[in-house]
Amino acid sequence: MAVLDDSNSSVIRDYLDKPVKDEKPQAVEYYRLKRDTSTTYITCWNQAFAIAQNSCSEWFQIRHHDDHVIAVDCTDKSSIFQSSLISSKDLVISPVIKLIGSFAHLDFYRYHCHPFLIKTLLFLPPKLLYFYNFLGPTSSLYIKSSSIVSATHFDTSLRWLVDVNWYVKIINSIPRNSIVLVDDLMTISVSNNASITSQYFSGSRQEIMKEELTITCPHLTALGFFGWTLLATSLKILALLTSFFFPIILPAQIFKESHSIHHIN
Repeated sequence: MAVLDDSNSSVIRDYLDKPVKDEKPQAVEYYRLKRDTSTTYITCWNQAFAIAQNSCSEWFQIRHHDDHVIAVDCTDKSSIFQSSLISSKDLVISPVIKLIGSFAHLDFYRYHCHPFLIKTLLFLPPKLLYFYNFLGPTSSLYIKSSSIVSATHFDTSLRWLVDVNWYVKIINSIPRNSIVLVDDLMTISVSNNASITSQYFSGSRQEIMKEELTITCPHLTALGFFGWTLLATSLKILALLTSFFFPIILPAQIFKESHSIHHIN
């Protein structure tokens, strides 16, 4: 695991140096980024991307600080990527879950998007992602370092659609038969009021999206915008209904362990 630290404190460095009782030591490469007026969070992501390409032997992902690994007895998911089905692929998609609520020592989660709808998405034009981000956080993608998709970086001219634009370029860059969706749950995405999105943007999300669509889809007509938005809204409603009617139930301890071990990512 590689950690790219662009903070103004030594909290993360101190955490990595501190031994934790009864926890298996993790191989962590720490990189300190010196910030200046030209440094943005997207610059940090691209540096993390470059580090991952150079330091990972086979598979890597970009994980933001509010995406946590699901910590259970079978935390080591390496066997998934060693299977004959996965080894021939360039991109692995793992559904991300979000917390709905807790009751009687159990946590209730929903998929960010149900796996069935993700599979359906792979047969639709990837640009639909610009109107509704089905895949969730960047940590839902596992990329083979030797594949062509590893040349795709985050566009520094975007703000709101930066993650989605990254997904679209990756999915468009490889054949559909090189993409596989796994059922294994690996990531919990946690709501965070102090997130970059919450702090960085003010005003209407719709207005920001329209502004950035002129960059990502310069030939989109008004009719096309209306049609895509209507379709994406319908799929979003279907995704939410499916997720809430069929919640995922896990022991509450799973998130507590996950947060304590992996919150630095």
